[in-house]
Amino acid sequence: MSRLVLHDRNRPYTIESSSGEKFAVCACGLSKNKPLCDGSHKRTLDEVSNSMYVYDENSRVKLASDGQGKGASPISTLLADFEK
Repeated sequence: MSRLVLHDRNRPYTIESSSGEKFAVCACGLSKNKPLCDGSHKRTLDEVSNSMYVYDENSRVKLASDGQGKGASPISTLLADFEK
């Protein structure tokens, strides 16, 4: 089953344990070492805000934007299709 998951952060969450050890928790959804960050968020740093992307191992496709991207559907239209 495919799922559409919205990640709106391109850097990890930093959590400090009671012993003082720090952990970086993935927030971009691309880490291969979840729940820990493996640095994959660096692929998202040049994303345009209010746009939607799909990633695979080697590439990224821009699916939608709020009027900024050529050839991309408006996000509201894309999300409405998922709600049907």
